[in-house]
Amino acid sequence: MSELVQHQKEKSRFAIHLEDGESVIEYHLKDGIIDFYRTYVPPEHRGKGYAQKLAKEAIQYAEDNGFSIQATCSFVEKYLQRHKL
Repeated sequence: MSELVQHQKEKSRFAIHLEDGESVIEYHLKDGIIDFYRTYVPPEHRGKGYAQKLAKEAIQYAEDNGFSIQATCSFVEKYLQRHKL
């Protein structure tokens, strides 16, 4: 899997462009708190690690910028727990 994660600040999301769609993690950023509220991977691409790749990149961005992380998205919440972040 060599797809590039792109941070689209103007849309408040991280995305991986796929041949027939895209996978995304969307967020809200306010007062130094970043809330990852939605993760989406097209059904035909699920189970291929795209959501994990997006989560890793998004969380790294939050940490690098000193944001407090909130995860109302259940996938990101589980990712944080699994990786003890």
